[in-house]
Amino acid sequence: MTFKNAHHLINVSLVRMNRTQGFLPSLRIAKLSKRFHEDFVQIMLAHSLGARSTTVKATQKVPLLVERYYRTLINRSYHHIYIAYTSDPIPKLVGAVVLATLKNLPLSDGIGEIKELMVEAQYRKQGIGSKLLLKSLSEAQKMGFQTLYLRTTPQLKPLAGLLKRSGFTAVNQAYPPPRHDNQETLSQDEQNLPSYYVLRSA
Repeated sequence: MTFKNAHHLINVSLVRMNRTQGFLPSLRIAKLSKRFHEDFVQIMLAHSLGARSTTVKATQKVPLLVERYYRTLINRSYHHIYIAYTSDPIPKLVGAVVLATLKNLPLSDGIGEIKELMVEAQYRKQGIGSKLLLKSLSEAQKMGFQTLYLRTTPQLKPLAGLLKRSGFTAVNQAYPPPRHDNQETLSQDEQNLPSYYVLRSA
């Protein structure tokens, strides 16, 4: 499956979705701007911690390394962050995605990675994830990527479904059953979820 084919599959899916349920009329997809920096950190941090709200309470014990990671992410030149936000009545960030070279490889290697693809729970199943993925593919082509990877986790099963529908191919299995009693127990279905999906330009 190629980038072009993936574009087509996602667009067809979006057209069908628009016919059946419509989209948020005020939704916008854009590159992360300074006005949304703090919102991006908070929404991604809450998502990482499994919080239901986009606001992290001051009394909550927040892992500082996780927060520092998202703040650093904003200032890395080789990371390109795109956001989904509503503009009516007040601008609100509802999703985000990060596009970068895989494992900090040189851009000339042509191997990229889509990571941190996230949509707020109450805004899911409205095509926002598909639009963010579509934006990532368009920008990946502009950057000259020949291969694009996307990592999933057992908690991101809906994302795996989106990737399959968009033409990504599962490339490896990396979630064996827990070895220690204090590890989270995964269902058999979750254990079978591939950790990486790949899409190639040709």
